[in-house]
Amino acid sequence: MTEPRVKTAEEVREEFLNHVRETTKYWAALPDKTPLERLEGLTFSLMVIFDGGSMALPAFDIVCSPHPDDEAYCREEGINWYPDGAVINECQLHEML
Repeated sequence: MTEPRVKTAEEVREEFLNHVRETTKYWAALPDKTPLERLEGLTFSLMVIFDGGSMALPAFDIVCSPHPDDEAYCREEGINWYPDGAVINECQLHEML
């Protein structure tokens, strides 16, 4: 038996993607729901995953990561830009949806 260790980013990514795949299959297979209800259910479930409420995974931050030239371009165009590094889910997104 090996010693417990921290999971690698690759392991976490694969667990996350597998959970998303399984959640998608679940919502796709509900015959008594309309397509819109299935999409709304999937969207809600994805927000729960990010919020850390899925029990199988921890919470994940959603962080703004604009292109390095974004601010200059937006200034030129006279429009607002996204802040680099801003975490947009310092809340329970599934409750706000």
